[in-house]
Amino acid sequence: MGIFLPADLSADTSSERIISAWQEKYRNLSTYTAQYSQRLYYEDKLKGETSGTVFFKKPHFFRWEVVKPEKQIIVGDGEIIWIYFPRNKQLLKRAYSPEKSFGPFWFTSTEPINKIKQNFIISRPFSVKTRGEKIEVLEFRPKREISDINQINLWLEPKDFLPLRVEVFLSDGTLTRFTYEDVKTNVSLPDGLFELKPPEGIEIFGE
Repeated sequence: MGIFLPADLSADTSSERIISAWQEKYRNLSTYTAQYSQRLYYEDKLKGETSGTVFFKKPHFFRWEVVKPEKQIIVGDGEIIWIYFPRNKQLLKRAYSPEKSFGPFWFTSTEPINKIKQNFIISRPFSVKTRGEKIEVLEFRPKREISDINQINLWLEPKDFLPLRVEVFLSDGTLTRFTYEDVKTNVSLPDGLFELKPPEGIEIFGE
């Protein structure tokens, strides 16, 4: 359980300080990889959970390897997302624009932080003390209607300002919580990692 602490500075000053540090960190990133878990809640009840490994590489490449509850591979290049379901031997193809999305692939936007600043206001920056460490939390609320998003909470590691948790609250009462661990940055990721080569004979949907 985290202990919530009031922000040390005014909301505007504190949030700008945190965002500036976060933006500088992102500017120096070339790759990012982490172990992740995604939990879906409705009215405080856990409704589903997935976990696995995520890889990002600038400018637009990503790969999600879902391990639980069922294996999936999700690969994107900034224009197309491929979702592979090995058990069903099916492949889903979808058009995708990171500049227009606020989903889990926001990192692949050219300027994700500027996009957030343009579309959201920070209503209450605060800190959380958990496991003896102070975590910076930014609370975003949309300036205008963006899909069904009510609020996004972003938990940033205080030293490197890398996302440790992202919480997305929807208007229907649903909460999706992404948690990232074992984060590594600027490691070598071969381009082939972001290519999907499924076996022959599978069904392809969405072309």
